[in-house]
Amino acid sequence: HRVLPALKALRGTLAAKSAAFYDIVKIGRTHLQDATPLTLGQEISGYVAQLDLAEQQIRATLAGLHQLAIGGTAVGTGLNAHPQFSAKVSAELAHDTGSAFVSAPNKFQALASHEALLFAHGALKTLAAGLMK
Repeated sequence: HRVLPALKALRGTLAAKSAAFYDIVKIGRTHLQDATPLTLGQEISGYVAQLDLAEQQIRATLAGLHQLAIGGTAVGTGLNAHPQFSAKVSAELAHDTGSAFVSAPNKFQALASHEALLFAHGALKTLAAGLMK
């Protein structure tokens, strides 16, 4: 709830700077040497594009993060859980938090794996790497 709004604000600021500095010519550098000229606005537009890509990647992780294993009980069978427990609890959590929580379609996978978290971590790491430039 905080990353995407902050990313949007930073992107807006950089996009404005890119437009404001589009006519300021500077020397590009590559391999620690002078290269071809470019404008400061062009350089900043690259940062804006990186933020756009990072936002797309982060948004792509949300569907997996919203899948809950709740109701799968100990190993994913749902043994001793009401048949509607998972769907009802997921819906209630979604309502209370405003997040799009849903019952995971396969509780065995949802309990045993962490792919969604790894995917999200990768997207956040990509954002961090882009911000370091």
